Amino acid sequence: MAGAGRALWDGSPEWTGGQHHHRAARQGDLHRRPDRVPDRIAQVALALKLDGHYTKPAILSMYLSAVYFGNGYFGVLAASEGYFGVPPAS
Repeated sequence: MAGAGRALWDGSPEWTGGQHHHRAARQGDLHRRPDRVPDRIAQVALALKLDGHYTKPAILSMYLSAVYFGNGYFGVLAASEGYFGVPPAS
């Protein structure tokens, strides 16, 4: 929570630590960066709500299933199959 408060206070353009995972876990929000204080407050509220409903591993799993890995691959499964030709468990 200290990282979120610091980002809110100093106007840092990026969230630090786990807040990025919380923000990116929300569908359609991967490329949006909060530029205004109300947006940042909404991001903190969302992070707190996610923390209350999901475990850290579940949030990380949602993030890794949605993040862009280049070459048109979104998510670990697509990237693994696209780059290496096998699913991640192999």
